[in-house]
Amino acid sequence: MHATFQPMDVCATFHTDFLRSGRPALSVFPCTHRRDSFVTLPLRKLLGPAGFFLAGAAVAAAVYAVSLREGLDTLQRTAQARLAQSNDRFLGQVTRFQQLVNSLARHPQIGAVAAGKSKDDISDLMLTFALASGAGDVFLVNHDGVIIASSDYRGAETPGRVGRSVASSDYIQAALDGGLGWSHGLEELVEPRMLYFARAVFGEDGPVIGSVVVSVSVAALEFEWSFGLEPVAYFDQAGVIFVTNRPDLALQRDPSLTLPRARRVQFPTDGLPEIFDYRSTQLFGHRIWRDIDSDVLPDAALVLARYIPRIELQAAIFQDIRPVQERAFLFALLSSALVGLIGLGVWVTNLRRRALAERLLAEEAANEQLEARVDARTQELRETQKQLIAAGRLSALGEMSAGISHELNQPLAAMQNFAENGKKLIEKGRTEQASENFDRLREQVDRVGRIIRSLRAFARKEEQEIRAIDISEAVDRALAISDIRLRRNGVEVERHGFGEPVTVSAGQVRLEQVLVNILGNAIDALADSDVRKITFDLQKMGNRAHLSIRDTGPGIEAPDQVFEPFYSTKDPGSSNGMGLGLSISHGIIGSFSGTLACRNTKGGGAEFEIELPLVETVP
Repeated sequence: MHATFQPMDVCATFHTDFLRSGRPALSVFPCTHRRDSFVTLPLRKLLGPAGFFLAGAAVAAAVYAVSLREGLDTLQRTAQARLAQSNDRFLGQVTRFQQLVNSLARHPQIGAVAAGKSKDDISDLMLTFALASGAGDVFLVNHDGVIIASSDYRGAETPGRVGRSVASSDYIQAALDGGLGWSHGLEELVEPRMLYFARAVFGEDGPVIGSVVVSVSVAALEFEWSFGLEPVAYFDQAGVIFVTNRPDLALQRDPSLTLPRARRVQFPTDGLPEIFDYRSTQLFGHRIWRDIDSDVLPDAALVLARYIPRIELQAAIFQDIRPVQERAFLFALLSSALVGLIGLGVWVTNLRRRALAERLLAEEAANEQLEARVDARTQELRETQKQLIAAGRLSALGEMSAGISHELNQPLAAMQNFAENGKKLIEKGRTEQASENFDRLREQVDRVGRIIRSLRAFARKEEQEIRAIDISEAVDRALAISDIRLRRNGVEVERHGFGEPVTVSAGQVRLEQVLVNILGNAIDALADSDVRKITFDLQKMGNRAHLSIRDTGPGIEAPDQVFEPFYSTKDPGSSNGMGLGLSISHGIIGSFSGTLACRNTKGGGAEFEIELPLVETVP
């Protein structure tokens, strides 16, 4: 009998102990999940980087498209301005020769020769006008279209244009019809490319008797242009580049170009070379020529064309788009890098978050134990603070014990005298006088009661309750407790701003302890002063109450250190305290959400300022 074993899927994994100890712990267990789950974890790891990569590519593509579109729009506006400047310059040159031909048509000598009334040789006159204006040639045509005078005439041996018939030329027919004749063509006598301007010559009685023509070399006009401008070309009706600021482009023909054919071209175009190869496309509404096979034009250019009816040519300007593409690519690269940095930041943050989560799990138990110890120590510190506060009050009571005994002895002695006198007066039957003695006796009892009540309230243990109290009442009680020392040391007390109740959030007894402590320090500081005065000043500022206590003593040497524990300006080893009073007072005021500050005044004394939050009282 043979046992058949089915292959069991086995999964292996490394424990996370490897991360802590560096020793891999391999576990082998049967797989209870699908096989494709092996691919889930790598896919999840790859989805994040792939997502950021796709997002970066999308952002880069969008930024590139937007930047390229804005750049092309700006380049289009620049091309419009540059082309307008080029057209204005070219038309300005043309206008000069149009005015020349108008002037020559009205010249009397030229009119006399055209009418046959004069046999004078006017070739020198025409040559003078040609040289003065920069024209290539000036000649006169009779009514039959035959040239009868020319600036290039040098006699029978060199007749130049004289005797030629130009009757078939469009510009001659336009002039003979009474208009301004205009045309362009190729000529071998002067320059290959020429512009022709013709104007009719009228006889004395009005009919057209001939026409005068001015020819201009296109190369001479182009010589005046700046070569540093963008390439500009003027195409005629046959698609021939007849005028341009790039000589290498001249007389190249673009068979695909179609223009309004106002007149036929006056020269053969079959023998002219075709224009360079290019591929015309549209990009964001702009005409772009790409893959331009020319040494004088960029590989890719924005082409802007405008038809000029006045000269019957189409002007085209070629703006290099490479800077726009480079700038758009740079913006796209920067945006892609920014997305990459964001992705890197997210990835690093995720790694840190995972590490932090593991560290928090490892430290959770230790934190719980530490929190328990902190709670215990905090409770101990609170009890210690309460003991220090109580000790401070007992210390103040100890300092006042001698004065208190003296203060109590006086009313007690008076009470004894009033009692004995009252007894004697009763025995003598003087009851009215005895009643007065008993009234005085009651007053002394009330006086003793007030002293004892103040001391009892100051010495009792106050709960840590913060409530609404009148700061004026706390000052009254502190002055009552310190009254004996104040009178014994001859200290005068002034109070300002105590006209109405000022309610603050504090603890009654603890605030009184702070005031008694500050008063005690002020009394000690006034021991050697000629003027012994303590001034209380109470003000409201916004939602805070400010109570300042100033003395006329010598001031404090280091006011910024008075709230440090065990700091004291008194002699070491004296019975005047350990330097904890102001430190405890600072902590008490801080527990009320207030502040206690110390500084020296301009007059030389010290000033303590207590700031506490006000409490709105309901009338």
